[in-house]
Amino acid sequence: MTSAWPFLVGRTRNAGHRVVLAPDFMIAEGTTSSLTRISRGGPDTLEGEVVLDLLPDGLMVVSRVFVAESADYGVDGTGPLRDGGGRPIRLTEGLVVRGDAQRVTSADLARGHETAAAAFRRFWVEENDHEAEGSTGFALAGDGESAPPPSKRKSRWLFGGLAVLLLAGAAAVGVVRVTGDDPPPAVVTVTRTAPEPTTTGCATPTPACLITPADLVDDAAIVIDAPNAVMKPDAGCASDRGAGLRLTWAKVAGSMRLDWSRTSEGHVDLTGRARAELSIRTEGGVDGLELVVADTKGHEGAKVVPLAAFTGRQTMTVDLTVLPNLDLASVRSIGLRWPQGHEEGSGICLTSVAFR
Repeated sequence: MTSAWPFLVGRTRNAGHRVVLAPDFMIAEGTTSSLTRISRGGPDTLEGEVVLDLLPDGLMVVSRVFVAESADYGVDGTGPLRDGGGRPIRLTEGLVVRGDAQRVTSADLARGHETAAAAFRRFWVEENDHEAEGSTGFALAGDGESAPPPSKRKSRWLFGGLAVLLLAGAAAVGVVRVTGDDPPPAVVTVTRTAPEPTTTGCATPTPACLITPADLVDDAAIVIDAPNAVMKPDAGCASDRGAGLRLTWAKVAGSMRLDWSRTSEGHVDLTGRARAELSIRTEGGVDGLELVVADTKGHEGAKVVPLAAFTGRQTMTVDLTVLPNLDLASVRSIGLRWPQGHEEGSGICLTSVAFR
């Protein structure tokens, strides 16, 4: 059974950024600081984007960031809540998950929000006197326990689904109504690494387990722009370091990329290591792949990947200097893009990305 515990990280008018709500066992163990580290409230954060963080102890965190609206958190007033300096308050909210985070649905996120909103209202009143509250776990809606029906109040974000956002190709949050007996999945599209692997091997496909050299790992993200894609470790997709990234998707176009836009610099410098080596295998009806590199100036370079090279797992080497107009001193992302496949279960197995 997959269990989830609501959490919330944020601030008020005068009280600084902190953990407001966390799983009861994390409070007892004194490990809530990991939630502070994964919270993200900067201006570049995409509102409503569903992010999966893989923590060193095997837990997973499914979270979203929102500008806090008075109506969404039951606080007196109208419009966005603001801090003492007049800036809109951004909150990181979601679920700490033990089990399969891909089973989290929009109904589960809505249930977690109700608990988080109640804790935030108390924080809003108590400010610096407020102590982190412990949340109780619940079984996910798809695991046999029905989540309570979502609130009927209007909300511009509460039932936002990532698949809708990706199909729209925009960062604005869409409203998806939960109907019937089977709530839509809250499709995770961003996976971020834990600070350090806890063992010599890699049990989960994080940037720390895929990228070399190690100085390119910090705050890197794996971003998957593919509705209904499934990412998971697999015994058939592994390297000598541990789990690789096995990504499968339905017959639909999409992409995955290593992204550094949220690092402290917002990019990485590849001028001294412009040779990218990808160890990859295609699966199912993949008709083509492109390697795509983007810089912070809006330039994008693409190179067709010869699929004939991947009869087995092999390493493809690309000289990034041949891609026109790219500023290799400010690379924002590098990834793979694919057209619509002709088979269900199309996918790739990526075991390493090295820059030399």
